[in-house]
Amino acid sequence: MTDAEKINVTILVVTIIAIILGPVLAVWVTRIIDHKREKTSRKLNVFRALMRTRQARLSEEHVLALNLIELEFYGDKEVIKRNRNYIKHLSSPLPAIEEQDRYYNQRGDLFIELMKELGSNLGYDFDTGDLDRLGYAPKGWINERLIQQRNANLLTEVLEGRRPLPVANIALPPDNPFPPTPKIEK
Repeated sequence: MTDAEKINVTILVVTIIAIILGPVLAVWVTRIIDHKREKTSRKLNVFRALMRTRQARLSEEHVLALNLIELEFYGDKEVIKRNRNYIKHLSSPLPAIEEQDRYYNQRGDLFIELMKELGSNLGYDFDTGDLDRLGYAPKGWINERLIQQRNANLLTEVLEGRRPLPVANIALPPDNPFPPTPKIEK
């Protein structure tokens, strides 16, 4: 076989290999890109949920997002470290009343540090002061939640027999102590 024939055979073999492997490699590269995009999207969903609820930290959405950090940011040592510090603080017992202001301030600081690290992981560069100050929750939401909590506690006390249910007379017109008889039409 001559050199020209060897070159032609080599070109033919390389062309056949390229025809077979080209689409396979393209699909493989596309899947890798899609996997990275999906992973980033899941991280963003967690981050967005925490940003949305940073002033409503008792909301279900907030707690669910916190619980996904270990999974979605797996492998990022700084995020995991800050998340564990925050969760550890959330799980710690409430201190005496005179220490509670310091305790809650520390909790807020740990949350802001976590948010800053999550943002950095996703390419955002937030100022910690802005993360803390610029979240918004109307006072009406807070008041409504406090009223609901207070009413639930009072109802629980009544149902458990620890608080009596007050009953009062209804003021009726002075000339007739009884309400009128219902009229039934025939």
